[in-house]
Amino acid sequence: MDFDSSSPSGGTVGRPQRAESTGIRKFRRNPSAAADATIASLMKPSPSACLAALSLAALGSSGRAQIAVTDLRPAAESTATLDSKISIRFASTLDPTTVGASSIKVFGKWSGVVDGTVSLAPGNQEIVFVPGRAFFPGEWVQVSTAASVQTTGGASLTGGYAWGFWAPSAAGSMQFTETLSFSTRLPGEVTTRTYGGYAGDIDRDGTPDLSLTNEDTHDVRVFFNTDCSTFGGANPHQLVNGSRPSPSEGADFNGDGWTDLAVACTGNGDLAILMGNGSGYDPAIAYSTSQGTRGVATLDLEGDGDVDVVTANFVASTLAVFENDGTGQFQAPTFFDAGPQERTIAAADANGDGWTDLFVGDFMGAMTLMLSDGAGGFTQSATTPVSGNPWMVVTGDVNGDGYPDAVTANSFSPTVSVILSDGLGGLLAEQTYPTGGFTIAVDLGDLDGDGWLDLVSSSYNDGTFWVYPGGPGGFGTPIILQSAVAGSCALLVDLDRDGDLDIVGVDELADVVKFYMQDSVWPAGVATPLCEATLRVNGLSIGAGFGGASSHPVRVDDEIFLHVSGRVTAFAAIMLGSPVEPGLPTPFGIANLANFGTLVFTSQLDGYGELSIPLTVPSSVSIGQVYPLQAIVASSPFQIQLSNPEALQIIP
Repeated sequence: MDFDSSSPSGGTVGRPQRAESTGIRKFRRNPSAAADATIASLMKPSPSACLAALSLAALGSSGRAQIAVTDLRPAAESTATLDSKISIRFASTLDPTTVGASSIKVFGKWSGVVDGTVSLAPGNQEIVFVPGRAFFPGEWVQVSTAASVQTTGGASLTGGYAWGFWAPSAAGSMQFTETLSFSTRLPGEVTTRTYGGYAGDIDRDGTPDLSLTNEDTHDVRVFFNTDCSTFGGANPHQLVNGSRPSPSEGADFNGDGWTDLAVACTGNGDLAILMGNGSGYDPAIAYSTSQGTRGVATLDLEGDGDVDVVTANFVASTLAVFENDGTGQFQAPTFFDAGPQERTIAAADANGDGWTDLFVGDFMGAMTLMLSDGAGGFTQSATTPVSGNPWMVVTGDVNGDGYPDAVTANSFSPTVSVILSDGLGGLLAEQTYPTGGFTIAVDLGDLDGDGWLDLVSSSYNDGTFWVYPGGPGGFGTPIILQSAVAGSCALLVDLDRDGDLDIVGVDELADVVKFYMQDSVWPAGVATPLCEATLRVNGLSIGAGFGGASSHPVRVDDEIFLHVSGRVTAFAAIMLGSPVEPGLPTPFGIANLANFGTLVFTSQLDGYGELSIPLTVPSSVSIGQVYPLQAIVASSPFQIQLSNPEALQIIP
């Protein structure tokens, strides 16, 4: 984190009193196309109105009247079930020749590109995507449908259709223990000022890695997750001197399946693009804005299937659009305005029309919503005051109405603000929650697995991270985690592969990364997941079917994913048997199966300690039948470990 000359450290930044905007301005890539109009008063829809609003938005959009979307699975902004299928249904019959492997693209925030199969359901009105692997627990998953999809009558899906949902996470205790920390400095270095990070799996080994931006050394340092949530040494990727990289977002810009990184460089106004290659990143490519780049968002502007970038440029008070040419090369930026001193930006579909919109926080104290027109243009639809000076914004549905809301870290005001969207392009008045001094980062994720998003903020002056549990009535009493010197930013990710989310805290003054692991909720007499042996079903290790917990629900003909984690190159066997509770103590751990009579699968773990097995539920199984499983992992004939048990139950 760095302080701009207009915002001196230790001072108070005043802001003018700003009434909520009722003007509507429309911007395309040529700012001269702006026009004024009046926006009607906005009413908040009930949850039952969400799908109707989605369909009406699609019907009323220019160029989309003939190809309305009627259903999404999983629903937008929802927490998905363990059913692995993704689908989008239309009111009209689709032309099968326009639907293929590239019609739907799926990207997990931490897991990266999701390969899978695309098909048309009977009747040719529904596109179905079956993932080839499970998502990472608790991650945000973005789905993009291509504009090339057409109906039998020749109508196109103008602008494409994008939505997102949250992968489920296991039940968590909301109790965190600091188990590990490491320095980001190389030998002899005095400071790196690590501010900003991305926990994406850049080598596709099934575990999150860390790509950390460093303002003083002007680089991105990759720390690979090596084995059982331990991390290797720094792999620096140098940026242009003076770049001071900060915010970053992952995406696949060139379509090669490896996760790339977009970085906003506050020192020289560049957008830096680092292309992933499976073992790190290629040398960075710089695209200049020369306008004090502070925020970055990734989205498909026009539904052409590639990922574009928009930056918030604090010094010049602009937003810059970088259009991808389809190969990962970006055209020269075009600029437009969204308010004074735009500092932070996040992308999400605010009104359910399938086009990704922009939530923009300006440093003078306001949140502005810019609605997409599906062709690269944006309409300013609402502005509302925000306490303090927004330093960072994230989005997610915090009140359960099916539409994304905005949460800001308010820097000079020791608060975070929750700004609800109404699903129609409007923003409601902020709700503030207290935090520590100089809050500069915020993130959302379902830490405790209850289906509600929780909030974690980072306080620079206090050296603290504030964990607010979410629920139907808002956010509850915070849990405060202590850092070394400065609370700079936090990443919410499942580090130990047990299904619940942990917190990675970054301290930019001590230049350390701290790991706050969530204590598992686990019943007595049931084998726990361990570094040496963990069994997961569709990414979750929850002891399903044991200790009073429900079994994993699966359907006939569903493809599910069984995973085993352990030490690298160990051998693993997944066994089927009868449940035993409490389990039987053995020299190899607790046995929760009465017998290991049926072998489901056996194989060697890979060089990262992972094994992933796709399994189609056969039609011969009976509805209601329960199948308890447990894995055996052997590093050698003398090093054998039993995993946690899990159980599958066949449902209609």
